[in-house]
This record gives sequence, structure tokens and C-alpha cells, in this order.
Amino acid sequence: MKYHIAHLEMVPEVIPELIQYYIKEWKPYYGAKGVGNAELDIKACCQSDKLPIALVAIDGNGTVLGTGALREQSLGSEFGEEPWISALLVPSPHRNKGIGRALIEALELKAMRMGFSKIYSTTDSVNTLLLNRGWQAIREVKSLRGETIVYRLEL
Repeated sequence: MKYHIAHLEMVPEVIPELIQYYIKEWKPYYGAKGVGNAELDIKACCQSDKLPIALVAIDGNGTVLGTGALREQSLGSEFGEEPWISALLVPSPHRNKGIGRALIEALELKAMRMGFSKIYSTTDSVNTLLLNRGWQAIREVKSLRGETIVYRLEL
């Protein structure tokens, strides 16, 4: 499968599709009864030179295969660490094809190029992927979906 990873600011036409993915994946937060606003959160990431930044994996037909963001804060950031990989999402038809790994690698590289020496993430779904990339579990936090682990990577 051929695809490329682009800054969201370069492909704003995918924002409506991303909004639907956010709502479906994180319904307790972005759904009708949640406190989040998917459109505002996504549009805030339409930049490439300062946080927050979103990257999008897109195939040759313009189909969104996945996304991830680099943000100043995320679940678990109450200790002041930054930046955070957050909102990593690969829709189910595109999973297990290396897209999530490629997005994580691209976000790690972006953080390093921006001068960060560490990067953080919380997840309840890609733990093995982060551990295999050298991330270390540093604590647990509660989320709307239950317990989740905070990870750190030295860049």
C-alpha cells in the first residue's frame, strides 16, 4: 500500500473526515454527550512550525489512512512534560499495515527537529508498538475509557 504523510495544514480538505473519525473513536469525549470539540481540536493542529501539529497518512486517492498529533498537553500531562503524541488514530480497515508505526516515527522525528529531547504519550491500544520502539512506561492515569499508561521516549 502506497501512502504519504503530510502536515494537516497541507491537506485541510480531509478535516471533515477526521472529525468523523475522532467522534467515532473517542465518543465519550467527542460524542454528543462529551465535552470535546473535534473540529476545534483538529483545526488547532493546522500548522507545521509550532505545537499543536497534526500529521495525516493519505493514499494516492486522497483517502485518510491515519492521523496523529504532537501537542503541548494530553491525558497525563499534569506534571508539565511536553510534547505529547496524541490523537493517534488508524481506522480499522487500515490497521496492521504499518501506518501507525510510520505516523509515530514521523511525529518522533518532528519533535526532535523542533528541539525536544523527550516525548510523551498515553495509550490504551498501541502499548506494544511503543514498547518495541523503545518507549518506557512511567505511570498510569485514568481516562474516560479506563486505566491507561503514560510512556516517555528519550530522543
